[in-house]
Amino acid sequence: MFLSLHKFIPCLVSSFTLYGGGGGGGGDGGAAERKAAEDRRIAAAIAQVNKIFGADSDNSEAKAEREKLYGKVATDFTNNAMVDLNKERDITGRDLNFQLARQGLSGGSRDVDANAEVTDRFNQGVLRANNLGIQAANNARSADTGTRQKIVTSIQAGLTADQAAQQAYEGMSNNAKAAADEASTASLAGFFDALRATQQQQAYNAGYSGAATPGYSTAYSAKPYYNNNSSYNGSSSKFS
Repeated sequence: MFLSLHKFIPCLVSSFTLYGGGGGGGGDGGAAERKAAEDRRIAAAIAQVNKIFGADSDNSEAKAEREKLYGKVATDFTNNAMVDLNKERDITGRDLNFQLARQGLSGGSRDVDANAEVTDRFNQGVLRANNLGIQAANNARSADTGTRQKIVTSIQAGLTADQAAQQAYEGMSNNAKAAADEASTASLAGFFDALRATQQQQAYNAGYSGAATPGYSTAYSAKPYYNNNSSYNGSSSKFS
Protein backbone atom coordinates (compact mmCIF):
# COMPACT_ATOMS: atom_id res chain seq x y z
CA MET A 1 0.00 0.00 0.00
CA PHE A 2 2.82 2.40 0.84
CA LEU A 3 4.58 1.66 -2.43
CA SER A 4 1.41 2.34 -4.46
CA LEU A 5 0.89 5.77 -2.94
CA HIS A 6 4.55 6.59 -3.39
CA LYS A 7 4.23 5.99 -7.13
CA PHE A 8 0.87 7.77 -7.48
CA ILE A 9 1.76 11.14 -5.86
CA PRO A 10 4.41 12.21 -8.45
CA CYS A 11 1.93 11.50 -11.22
CA LEU A 12 -0.73 13.60 -9.49
CA VAL A 13 1.64 16.53 -9.07
CA SER A 14 2.74 16.26 -12.67
CA SER A 15 -0.85 16.33 -13.93
CA PHE A 16 -1.75 19.30 -11.71
CA THR A 17 1.10 21.35 -13.10
CA LEU A 18 0.42 20.32 -16.70
CA TYR A 19 -3.19 21.50 -16.63
CA GLY A 20 -2.45 24.85 -15.00
CA GLY A 21 -3.24 24.02 -11.41
CA GLY A 22 0.05 25.53 -10.23
CA GLY A 23 2.60 28.13 -11.38
CA GLY A 24 2.41 31.94 -11.37
CA GLY A 25 1.65 32.36 -15.06
CA GLY A 26 -1.93 31.26 -14.77
CA GLY A 27 -1.40 28.93 -17.68
CA ASP A 28 -1.29 31.80 -20.27
CA GLY A 29 2.41 32.53 -20.24
CA GLY A 30 1.84 35.86 -18.45
CA ALA A 31 -0.49 37.32 -21.11
CA ALA A 32 -3.08 38.44 -18.56
CA GLU A 33 -0.45 40.21 -16.50
CA ARG A 34 0.94 41.97 -19.55
CA LYS A 35 -2.53 43.09 -20.59
CA ALA A 36 -3.22 44.42 -17.11
CA ALA A 37 0.06 46.38 -17.22
CA GLU A 38 -0.84 47.83 -20.64
CA ASP A 39 -4.29 48.82 -19.39
CA ARG A 40 -2.66 50.63 -16.47
CA ARG A 41 -0.26 52.41 -18.83
CA ILE A 42 -3.10 53.55 -21.09
CA ALA A 43 -5.23 54.73 -18.17
CA ALA A 44 -2.37 56.72 -16.67
CA ALA A 45 -1.47 58.38 -19.98
CA ILE A 46 -5.09 59.30 -20.70
CA ALA A 47 -5.49 60.72 -17.20
CA GLN A 48 -2.41 62.87 -17.76
CA VAL A 49 -3.75 64.22 -21.06
CA ASN A 50 -7.16 64.94 -19.53
CA LYS A 51 -5.43 66.83 -16.76
CA ILE A 52 -3.47 68.95 -19.24
CA PHE A 53 -6.68 69.89 -21.06
CA GLY A 54 -8.52 70.49 -17.81
CA ALA A 55 -10.97 67.75 -18.74
CA ASP A 56 -10.86 66.09 -15.33
CA SER A 57 -12.17 67.08 -11.92
CA ASP A 58 -8.70 67.16 -10.39
CA ASN A 59 -7.37 70.10 -12.40
CA SER A 60 -9.93 72.87 -12.17
CA GLU A 61 -7.17 75.46 -12.65
CA ALA A 62 -6.34 74.20 -16.15
CA LYS A 63 -10.04 74.10 -17.02
CA ALA A 64 -10.53 77.66 -15.76
CA GLU A 65 -7.60 78.89 -17.85
CA ARG A 66 -8.98 77.23 -20.97
CA GLU A 67 -12.44 78.65 -20.37
CA LYS A 68 -10.84 82.06 -19.97
CA LEU A 69 -9.25 81.61 -23.39
CA TYR A 70 -12.60 80.69 -24.95
CA GLY A 71 -14.14 83.79 -23.39
CA LYS A 72 -11.41 85.98 -24.84
CA VAL A 73 -11.96 84.46 -28.29
CA ALA A 74 -15.66 85.39 -28.09
CA THR A 75 -14.92 88.92 -26.89
CA ASP A 76 -12.22 89.58 -29.49
CA PHE A 77 -14.37 88.24 -32.31
CA THR A 78 -17.33 90.39 -31.28
CA ASN A 79 -15.22 93.52 -30.80
CA ASN A 80 -13.57 93.14 -34.21
CA ALA A 81 -16.94 92.61 -35.89
CA MET A 82 -18.26 95.72 -34.16
CA VAL A 83 -15.60 97.90 -35.80
CA ASP A 84 -17.20 97.45 -39.22
CA LEU A 85 -20.69 97.60 -37.81
CA ASN A 86 -20.09 100.98 -36.12
CA LYS A 87 -18.53 102.43 -39.26
CA GLU A 88 -21.39 101.30 -41.45
CA ARG A 89 -24.00 102.63 -39.05
CA ASP A 90 -22.33 106.05 -39.14
CA ILE A 91 -22.05 106.05 -42.92
CA THR A 92 -25.63 104.89 -43.38
CA GLY A 93 -26.98 107.46 -40.94
CA ARG A 94 -25.02 110.26 -42.56
CA ASP A 95 -26.14 109.38 -46.07
CA LEU A 96 -29.73 108.96 -44.94
CA ASN A 97 -29.82 112.37 -43.28
CA PHE A 98 -28.31 113.91 -46.39
CA GLN A 99 -31.00 112.34 -48.56
CA LEU A 100 -33.78 113.45 -46.24
CA ALA A 101 -32.45 117.00 -46.17
CA ARG A 102 -32.33 117.13 -49.97
CA GLN A 103 -35.92 115.96 -50.05
CA GLY A 104 -36.98 118.45 -47.40
CA LEU A 105 -38.02 115.64 -45.08
CA SER A 106 -35.70 116.33 -42.16
CA GLY A 107 -37.51 116.29 -38.86
CA GLY A 108 -40.65 114.75 -40.29
CA SER A 109 -42.20 111.34 -39.84
CA ARG A 110 -40.13 109.92 -42.68
CA ASP A 111 -36.98 111.10 -40.89
CA VAL A 112 -38.07 109.38 -37.67
CA ASP A 113 -39.01 106.13 -39.41
CA ALA A 114 -35.87 105.97 -41.54
CA ASN A 115 -33.53 106.57 -38.62
CA ALA A 116 -35.44 104.00 -36.58
CA GLU A 117 -34.67 101.51 -39.37
CA VAL A 118 -30.97 102.30 -39.04
CA THR A 119 -31.09 101.83 -35.28
CA ASP A 120 -32.99 98.56 -35.61
CA ARG A 121 -30.49 97.24 -38.15
CA PHE A 122 -27.62 98.22 -35.89
CA ASN A 123 -29.18 96.38 -32.95
CA GLN A 124 -29.53 93.30 -35.14
CA GLY A 125 -25.86 93.63 -35.98
CA VAL A 126 -24.87 93.82 -32.32
CA LEU A 127 -26.80 90.62 -31.64
CA ARG A 128 -25.19 88.98 -34.67
CA ALA A 129 -21.70 90.02 -33.56
CA ASN A 130 -22.27 88.53 -30.11
CA ASN A 131 -23.68 85.29 -31.51
CA LEU A 132 -20.77 84.89 -33.90
CA GLY A 133 -18.37 85.51 -31.02
CA ILE A 134 -20.02 82.74 -29.01
CA GLN A 135 -19.82 80.47 -32.03
CA ALA A 136 -16.11 81.19 -32.44
CA ALA A 137 -15.55 80.27 -28.79
CA ASN A 138 -17.48 77.04 -29.30
CA ASN A 139 -15.27 76.29 -32.31
CA ALA A 140 -12.19 76.72 -30.12
CA ARG A 141 -13.65 74.45 -27.46
CA SER A 142 -14.54 71.82 -30.06
CA ALA A 143 -11.03 71.97 -31.50
CA ASP A 144 -9.54 71.21 -28.08
CA THR A 145 -11.97 68.34 -27.58
CA GLY A 146 -11.11 66.91 -30.98
CA THR A 147 -7.38 67.19 -30.33
CA ARG A 148 -7.72 65.46 -26.96
CA GLN A 149 -9.78 62.62 -28.42
CA LYS A 150 -7.23 62.02 -31.19
CA ILE A 151 -4.43 61.82 -28.63
CA VAL A 152 -6.43 59.35 -26.55
CA THR A 153 -6.86 57.15 -29.62
CA SER A 154 -3.12 57.34 -30.26
CA ILE A 155 -2.39 56.34 -26.66
CA GLN A 156 -4.55 53.27 -27.08
CA ALA A 157 -2.50 52.47 -30.21
CA GLY A 158 0.81 52.70 -28.33
CA LEU A 159 1.67 56.39 -27.94
CA THR A 160 3.72 56.88 -24.77
CA ALA A 161 2.70 59.17 -21.93
CA ASP A 162 5.55 61.60 -22.67
CA GLN A 163 4.67 61.74 -26.35
CA ALA A 164 1.00 62.24 -25.51
CA ALA A 165 1.78 65.12 -23.15
CA GLN A 166 3.91 66.82 -25.80
CA GLN A 167 1.17 66.47 -28.39
CA ALA A 168 -1.38 67.83 -25.91
CA TYR A 169 0.61 71.01 -25.26
CA GLU A 170 1.36 71.51 -28.94
CA GLY A 171 -2.26 70.90 -29.89
CA MET A 172 -3.56 73.38 -27.34
CA SER A 173 -1.09 75.99 -28.56
CA ASN A 174 -2.06 75.47 -32.20
CA ASN A 175 -5.76 75.65 -31.36
CA ALA A 176 -5.27 78.88 -29.42
CA LYS A 177 -3.47 80.45 -32.38
CA ALA A 178 -6.19 79.32 -34.76
CA ALA A 179 -8.82 80.85 -32.48
CA ALA A 180 -6.95 84.15 -32.36
CA ASP A 181 -6.62 84.15 -36.14
CA GLU A 182 -10.35 83.55 -36.55
CA ALA A 183 -11.18 86.37 -34.16
CA SER A 184 -8.87 88.76 -36.02
CA THR A 185 -10.75 88.19 -39.30
CA ALA A 186 -14.19 88.86 -37.82
CA SER A 187 -16.19 91.27 -39.93
CA LEU A 188 -19.72 92.48 -40.41
CA ALA A 189 -18.81 94.63 -43.40
CA GLY A 190 -21.76 94.98 -45.75
CA PHE A 191 -24.29 94.38 -42.98
CA PHE A 192 -26.13 97.63 -43.84
CA ASP A 193 -26.03 97.15 -47.61
CA ALA A 194 -29.57 95.82 -47.92
CA LEU A 195 -31.02 98.67 -45.83
CA ARG A 196 -29.08 101.27 -47.76
CA ALA A 197 -30.27 99.82 -51.06
CA THR A 198 -33.85 99.98 -49.82
CA GLN A 199 -33.45 103.59 -48.73
CA GLN A 200 -31.94 104.48 -52.09
CA GLN A 201 -34.91 102.93 -53.86
CA GLN A 202 -37.34 104.77 -51.62
CA ALA A 203 -35.56 108.03 -52.36
CA TYR A 204 -35.65 107.30 -56.08
CA ASN A 205 -39.35 106.49 -55.94
CA ALA A 206 -39.91 109.80 -54.21
CA GLY A 207 -38.27 111.59 -57.11
CA TYR A 208 -34.78 111.73 -55.73
CA SER A 209 -32.08 109.30 -56.80
CA GLY A 210 -29.90 108.35 -53.87
CA ALA A 211 -27.48 106.75 -56.33
CA ALA A 212 -26.59 110.21 -57.57
CA THR A 213 -26.11 111.65 -54.13
CA PRO A 214 -22.73 113.37 -53.79
CA GLY A 215 -20.69 111.81 -51.04
CA TYR A 216 -22.74 108.61 -50.88
CA SER A 217 -20.27 106.02 -49.69
CA THR A 218 -20.11 102.48 -51.07
CA ALA A 219 -16.98 101.58 -49.17
CA TYR A 220 -18.47 98.42 -47.76
CA SER A 221 -20.76 97.28 -50.53
CA ALA A 222 -18.23 94.96 -52.14
CA LYS A 223 -17.25 93.22 -48.92
CA PRO A 224 -18.98 90.20 -47.40
CA TYR A 225 -20.45 91.04 -44.02
CA TYR A 226 -18.84 88.01 -42.42
CA ASN A 227 -15.50 86.57 -43.43
CA ASN A 228 -15.02 83.12 -41.92
CA ASN A 229 -11.35 82.22 -42.22
CA SER A 230 -11.46 79.55 -39.55
CA SER A 231 -9.03 76.68 -39.23
CA TYR A 232 -11.23 75.01 -36.63
CA ASN A 233 -12.93 71.67 -36.70
CA GLY A 234 -16.53 72.70 -37.13
CA SER A 235 -17.86 75.73 -38.89
CA SER A 236 -19.00 79.29 -38.29
CA SER A 237 -22.28 79.63 -40.14
CA LYS A 238 -22.83 82.62 -42.35
CA PHE A 239 -25.97 84.43 -41.40
CA SER A 240 -28.11 86.33 -43.80
